Amino acid sequence: MEKACKKNIFLFLFVLIFFGNCGLEDYPYIYPVPQSNAEEGHTLDSRAEVRIPNDNSGTAFTHYVIFYRIYLTNNQEISPSPLTNYNNINPSLYSDYLSIRPYIESTTLVNTNMDTFFRGKGFKYLTLEGANIDRILGSGVLGRTLVIDFSSQNDYPTLEITQNGTLIDGPYVLFRSNDGFVPLPDRYFLNSDVLRNVDNIDENTNADTIDKDADGASLDYAYASFYIVAVGLNQDSYSYIFSTPALIHTFRLP
Repeated sequence: MEKACKKNIFLFLFVLIFFGNCGLEDYPYIYPVPQSNAEEGHTLDSRAEVRIPNDNSGTAFTHYVIFYRIYLTNNQEISPSPLTNYNNINPSLYSDYLSIRPYIESTTLVNTNMDTFFRGKGFKYLTLEGANIDRILGSGVLGRTLVIDFSSQNDYPTLEITQNGTLIDGPYVLFRSNDGFVPLPDRYFLNSDVLRNVDNIDENTNADTIDKDADGASLDYAYASFYIVAVGLNQDSYSYIFSTPALIHTFRLP
């Protein structure tokens, strides 16, 4: 009995030493944007402010990325809410959200490759007209506020960086991705007959857009759902690592 106890103690100590020397505690980690930081600045379906924390200073962090997908609909919702309005807008918007929600602020799904995860669901990377979004959303955005504006006060939806209400950078015009497909009628986030034409939706054309089975009803509206993810670089493997996502907002295209 005594020998068995000593054997178990030895095994326990061996496991502790083994895993302690495996560098698990040194696995590079980057912090996500807290979901509450993205929910406080919503203005109906047209504007969102995201407070970017400063906790990624000194980590493997390199920049933030924003994934988006466009959903066509026959319903207009003034203040889109995931659990009450998403299904009315487009069932695919609702199902996408339900599959992404378990990852938001998760403490157990922290090693998921978000590039594979989001692109596997038809999401694309947000870009900017005439600017490198990876630079704009790099270390300079830490501790500041990201503002995405889909209101009619601008000709096109925009992104800007502010601090304490003061404009620091931008505004930049939002651009749809053209990674492997041709966005029609152009790369701007604007509602149009061409964008809403379901004949233009395939892997080669408007691959960032999904239609809706509306029982013959006219699809007069389009919404874009945005998620933000922190990206870092593992210096040992030189591979990208990702934080868990935060839902920025779902905007109606003007």
